[in-house]
Amino acid sequence: MGAPELNHRLTSLDASFLYLENERAPLHIGATTILEGELDIEALKRDLNSKMHLIPRYRQRVIFAPYNIGHPTWEDDPDFDINNHVVPVRLAAPGSEAQLRRVAAKLFAGMMDRSKPLWKVYVVQGLENGNTAVVWLVHHCMVDGVSGAALLSVILDPTPDPKPIEAPPYEPAPAPDSSKVLVDALWGNVVDQLQNATELQNNLLNYAKGFRGSQLVDAMRELPGVLRDLLKPVPRLPFNSRSLSGKRKLSWSACSFADARGIRSELGGTVNDVILTALGGAVRRYMTLHGKRIRKRDTLRVMVPVSVRREDERGTLGNRVSVLPVDVPLGMEDPVERMRAVTERTSILKKHRVADGLNLFMHAWAGALPPVQAALGGAAFAAPLQGVLGLAMPSPGLHMVCTNVPGPQIPLYMLGNRMLAHYPLVPVAPGMGLNMAVFSYNQRIHFGFVADSAAAPDAARFNKFFDQCFVELREAAGVRQSEIIEIAAARKLPKKAVPKRASAGSNGSSTESGSDTPKSQSLAG
Repeated sequence: MGAPELNHRLTSLDASFLYLENERAPLHIGATTILEGELDIEALKRDLNSKMHLIPRYRQRVIFAPYNIGHPTWEDDPDFDINNHVVPVRLAAPGSEAQLRRVAAKLFAGMMDRSKPLWKVYVVQGLENGNTAVVWLVHHCMVDGVSGAALLSVILDPTPDPKPIEAPPYEPAPAPDSSKVLVDALWGNVVDQLQNATELQNNLLNYAKGFRGSQLVDAMRELPGVLRDLLKPVPRLPFNSRSLSGKRKLSWSACSFADARGIRSELGGTVNDVILTALGGAVRRYMTLHGKRIRKRDTLRVMVPVSVRREDERGTLGNRVSVLPVDVPLGMEDPVERMRAVTERTSILKKHRVADGLNLFMHAWAGALPPVQAALGGAAFAAPLQGVLGLAMPSPGLHMVCTNVPGPQIPLYMLGNRMLAHYPLVPVAPGMGLNMAVFSYNQRIHFGFVADSAAAPDAARFNKFFDQCFVELREAAGVRQSEIIEIAAARKLPKKAVPKRASAGSNGSSTESGSDTPKSQSLAG
């Protein structure tokens, strides 16, 4: 994989993640990865150092222009040191899953050091099963879910015996002086305005071309209503607290990808509709737990990020996302009925290309001058922008974010250690203290729940409710629980070794049921 195309100046959307964050609501994303066996940390540092030229953004830091006259730029860090980014952590005995969740929650909280490249890897050892956990942090201004997943192909390997990489020497560009930063920012504003206007026109044209006949008129009628809904407050749910503690609670679980596909085949819709349906059931139970009465018309409004990355933008970093605001009915107790309602809603949103319409709205916002965006970024202005970004508003027009990123369906390795699980983590914000992320990998779907401890201190209970509702939906759809079939990657054979003939009926895959295979249940203790 070659080095990705990099922009020098942050886009309006990328910069917004810096303008909007604060110590209690930082805006980095991440994951907790479980690796088989003990990982050699010093070898990991050497391996990542050898791959930095393939991901040069990871050796760059953010430099702000004077008075925020222009969006920040990416500049090479002359003092880059891999030891600042790969940090060992050891759990006290016995090293339980509950301990790992607590430690990962502490590592995920708080803002990242902006004087250094905005990423961090914590290698957590001392797990009672002998495995290793890796907690990743990457600032949202660097990547979205899709581009972040693509980076796994650089950092991880599809084989346990990868070829070593010859890294060229690191020669950082000299840091620009303050006068050059100011001039570049002023000129960058002119260029950005022209580029944004051109891209907005192109997006409008492409948006219109995607419809036939009266479909465009219908879509344009639908979009204002969606925008009004985003700006209109909705009844708060128990986890929609305005005040955040800054402390985090994490929980995670996994299920068979085949189970979700089976439900989709029986009931229609998509795998994402299956997940949203189970999420609605979890919210129902969570409301009951907190003594909230559920009315027939109650809904859960979920922001579902959607990639708008074009084919010619594959391999680029930064954020290329829009959203679908999906209303999940809470008044429907029957999971099959709820699933059909969710599928109908998402189908309408897709038919009218609401995500593309909201993307146009975001480009219109991008036309505002950087000083205006920076000044308003942390204030209560940001109802339209924060709603579209999937963040929270003082009076929220949404309840939570559920982002779903497809990952590779083959096993990956880090220095020969097989990746067993990859639980994604997303930020929370005032008014939206519990969010969910989904990542599919190696025939499993991994669910990560992140909560602020003040807004949802019982995130593990919510995770348990979600797992129960997924099983309930699967049984209601008449789908039998399937075994997880993993695709095994063969190790290199010794030079003189002769491969054995495959036994009759072999199809190249294997089913594992040992203790090293993550179970399809909540890891909450």
